[in-house]
Amino acid sequence: MQSTAQDYLAVISNGCGIGSWARGPDKADTIANVTRRYYYDWRKLIKGGLDGKDAIVNVIDVTGHDAVSWDSQGFWGNGGSRIDRPIEQVKHTYPEKKRRR
Repeated sequence: MQSTAQDYLAVISNGCGIGSWARGPDKADTIANVTRRYYYDWRKLIKGGLDGKDAIVNVIDVTGHDAVSWDSQGFWGNGGSRIDRPIEQVKHTYPEKKRRR
């Protein structure tokens, strides 16, 4: 019997073909995971940091696809087939950090 658990992929792109991603069975947890990863991956590499800035998280249901890739044209599953499912965009705002005196 196959599992009916959902499988979500969340991606934040820098617009240069790079960024961060997370995958998991719970959509909210997957979004939280990718926003944390993106912050720790990129906070020191992006001019001005990420504090107080917005990030757009692209979330797609990838249930049934073992291998997933993506590019500017969309998300691709097993065997290079396009995953023709809705892509949800979630806006995440990183909190402002208190400045030390």
